[in-house]
Amino acid sequence: MPGIESGDRVILFADKNFLGLGQFLAEGSYDASDLSIGNDAVCSVKVPSGLVVRLYEHWHFQGGHLDISQDVPDLGGWARRASSAVVYKAADPPPEIRKIVIYEGPQMTGAARVVGPENFPQEETHPQVPLGSALIPDGMVLRVYPEVVFSPSIGYTDYFSDIMNLGPRSADKYSWKAYKQPG
Repeated sequence: MPGIESGDRVILFADKNFLGLGQFLAEGSYDASDLSIGNDAVCSVKVPSGLVVRLYEHWHFQGGHLDISQDVPDLGGWARRASSAVVYKAADPPPEIRKIVIYEGPQMTGAARVVGPENFPQEETHPQVPLGSALIPDGMVLRVYPEVVFSPSIGYTDYFSDIMNLGPRSADKYSWKAYKQPG
């Protein structure tokens, strides 16, 4: 795609120096399934003036992120790492992610469940769903109780960032809440 102008769209490229398979992205959110260029495939990016692309390391806009507001011919350590992206206007604040991804197994393995609708505080309990690891974006909290009831008197553990192994949890012996951090 050398020589192609992006106009009002970001272009992701599968190779350095704006070469290889490319994908145009208008303003909006693009999860792994929306990236026709592929998961963990982006190596260079063209960004028109006035736009920013935020690349996320995991699907559902999770994990670390990198904001790019100009053309970058080589993403270096971020090459082949992005699994989702958001394109937004440079004059706007970065997007706020309000979703936590819960995995049945440790190290982001097993079935996954996305929690955290736009209205917070959102409290959810899923005692039939094993809880092994979680991707927790900045500003979100996963509170895990050691019983099926939400009682502060029994104690709880708050997680504010990704947790790769929550330890063995019997699916009928805990509850959890997902919510936005106050402030």
